[in-house]
Amino acid sequence: MALTDRPRMFGLAVAEFFRRLRRRIRSIFIGALGFSGFVPERLLIAPQDLRTADPTMAQEFYRGCYSFAGTTVHTGGKNPFLTENPDPVWESRLHDFRWIRHLTASSDELSSNQARAIVKDWMGVHGKGRGDTAWEIEIAARRLIAWLSHSILIVSGADHEFYRQFLRCVGVHVRFLKKRAATAPDGMPRLTALTALAYASVCLAGQKTALRGARARLDRALANQVYADGGHVSRNPEAVVEILALLLPLRQCCVSVGVAPSQEMISTIERLLPALRFFRHGDGNLARFNGAGVTENDLIATLLHYDESHGKPLNDASQSGYQRIAQGHATLLMDVGDPPSGELSVDTHAGCLSFEFSNGRECLVVNCGAPPVQNRDTSPVWRSTAAHSTAVLNDTSSCKFNNSGAMGRYLRGQIFSGHLNASSNREDTKSDTTVSASHHGYVRDFGICHHRSLSLSDGGARLAGKDSFSDSNNNPLKHIAKNSCAVRFHFHPDVKLAPVKSANAIAIVTREGDRWLFESDDIKPVLEESIFFASSSGSRKTFQIVINANLAKTSELNWVLHKTN
Repeated sequence: MALTDRPRMFGLAVAEFFRRLRRRIRSIFIGALGFSGFVPERLLIAPQDLRTADPTMAQEFYRGCYSFAGTTVHTGGKNPFLTENPDPVWESRLHDFRWIRHLTASSDELSSNQARAIVKDWMGVHGKGRGDTAWEIEIAARRLIAWLSHSILIVSGADHEFYRQFLRCVGVHVRFLKKRAATAPDGMPRLTALTALAYASVCLAGQKTALRGARARLDRALANQVYADGGHVSRNPEAVVEILALLLPLRQCCVSVGVAPSQEMISTIERLLPALRFFRHGDGNLARFNGAGVTENDLIATLLHYDESHGKPLNDASQSGYQRIAQGHATLLMDVGDPPSGELSVDTHAGCLSFEFSNGRECLVVNCGAPPVQNRDTSPVWRSTAAHSTAVLNDTSSCKFNNSGAMGRYLRGQIFSGHLNASSNREDTKSDTTVSASHHGYVRDFGICHHRSLSLSDGGARLAGKDSFSDSNNNPLKHIAKNSCAVRFHFHPDVKLAPVKSANAIAIVTREGDRWLFESDDIKPVLEESIFFASSSGSRKTFQIVINANLAKTSELNWVLHKTN
């Protein structure tokens, strides 16, 4: 870490210290919650879980086999919550209970008995609100939502003693979240906690006093976190999916119990649905920006059924920091925004001015994306600028984050390099659309500003690009000592690439047989290996086209990707 970065890191660490101190003060009494205090009178309604369930998974649970986050644990019929946990991600997935939907899908008495036994096992070990992994704020919120959503399965056929014990434990969750939601980490953890309280306010009898204002607090969070264009403040496209999956069942529950959904909730949903279409490629996958990886296609298909307008997505989401160009069957998505700050930046990528390009149901140019199971110790690999289809200067990322050492672990990989002063403009004509953007992420270290212009024409069959470099005042570069530039274009693993002899070109063939050609002026592009992280089956080997340049000799690189058949 450079000396010039240390003051910024220290400032972030101080801010993080006081955030954690406030949370610690609020949680002092959490361990004493137990089963005392407010107990809901009864369950009123079970929200719908929109995620796809697989009844065959229930068979695995019957055998004591729990597979989460790429790790499988065989409990041998013992309490799974007493098992030594092989990794923290598996542990968090176990405790959030989202997987209980698979038992609901099985829909038989055995599943109900199994669900009740597992919940009872959990309550016996963790039900008193002890401050371990099981009671991390977002995990507790997800668990409460899962229990309420599948409460019919859990309490079906239960005796009165278990029913009251279950309601007491639900009450513990409610009191815990009421105390902790306001100081939960910003972004999805806080929003999930507030949403869980809103669920409880409509799903449990006797909640009008106990949870007065829960939905109002959720409305304020939605107004603060969801932009007018439907994007989330974290800039992660997957957050759009997650919020919709939370709000749509809540809206339906409100209607079912005779509570009018708030105007803020309705407005947020109406903004999120077009945003979901905005981030989708023709193959149904979300663009891989800022934490997005493997797409839950089944869930997205379900969410889109709620979009009664079936309208075209927005093209300009400049508040969220993205641009979209669509012509014919081609779709281009480009990151043109500054990264968020503080806690919101823990999963943000250094991919400013990167883009993804698809034609029909085939993705060509992509970013490497985030893997389905993320390890913060190795996240600098896929968060780096080099893992994105954009220009990299001197093998350095345009945003700085440090996951190594005590300070890096303490800050959980927050970005500490400040704003990039990213800017963009868009020009639409009858024949083409051009997006021009720039960022100053390399100005402090190298005195270089990156400018990129992308133009899509010929009905989506031709993508022309220009990457240029200047000083911070848009003047030509002079006397730069560090001047190595690599403009990278990562391709989807299903695409085949081969150099063209005697030309500055790379031939591209898609899985369906479409042929494209990548050409660059003056400098011959080269093929290098790459890794596609955003695959449900694990990381896949792929290739990237790279234009290597010396900025002391040339400060403008022109290239074109066009269809040849």
